[in-house]
Amino acid sequence: MSGSTNLYAKSVPSEGFILHQFVGSPFLLTSKELGLRINIRNGGYVPKSGFLIAQELKKLDIGSRALDIGTGESGFLANCLIALGATHITATDIDQSSLSWARTASNKARGISWVCCDLVPKDLVRKSFDTIVSNPPQMPMPTRGHPHDYGGSEDGRAYIKGIIRHSQRLLARHGQLILLCFDFLGIDQDLGRVPLAELIQSLGLRMEVISRHSQTIRPGGKTEENIPWIKRMYPGYSFLQDANGNRLHKTLILRISRP
Repeated sequence: MSGSTNLYAKSVPSEGFILHQFVGSPFLLTSKELGLRINIRNGGYVPKSGFLIAQELKKLDIGSRALDIGTGESGFLANCLIALGATHITATDIDQSSLSWARTASNKARGISWVCCDLVPKDLVRKSFDTIVSNPPQMPMPTRGHPHDYGGSEDGRAYIKGIIRHSQRLLARHGQLILLCFDFLGIDQDLGRVPLAELIQSLGLRMEVISRHSQTIRPGGKTEENIPWIKRMYPGYSFLQDANGNRLHKTLILRISRP
């Protein structure tokens, strides 16, 4: 590239990361603290929810072996794991085109094993991990939608349940799963379906909510589009409102651990 397009139009700080932008178009995600540089695909996703998980990962002992389930096209959390000191990192995604981009998107991508599969490959059965992370698709939808949003079932919890069950098998002793979940899915309360906390407990795992974040529902976005269906799936849930009348929900970061 040449001329003015080599210059950033602006740099936007977010949760300890900086998104450098050309005019209206994401280009480069950096973290001086972690020594990260990740190229965002033109028209691709900026991992805003991933920023919230990354802030929690920086507070934890990651260990040496780590797994990122559903890493996405930037491989954001996998890159954070290696930047935080993990030495053996596996990142999975069902979308081969996303992995193809992630493999070369960052300055740390060569240190990560990238695997195309649905959640977890069978050849990991004999491995164990100190830390597993996931920011999975989890939107309740009446029919199958885009893989970036659709949670694998009408209630949006199929992938989350699969990740928890795989983690029960794959976590090392005292290992941890760091998982992002929307509060309207009924994490620790009965909103019309058995709370996910009961599944976690039945597997001999321990759950704690390590952070909660208010999220404004974007007009025209997938959450707003599916509000009637969410209310049908989770009749006990009520969306919040801010002072301006915008609807909100909470994003929870869970730490699920093996005692």
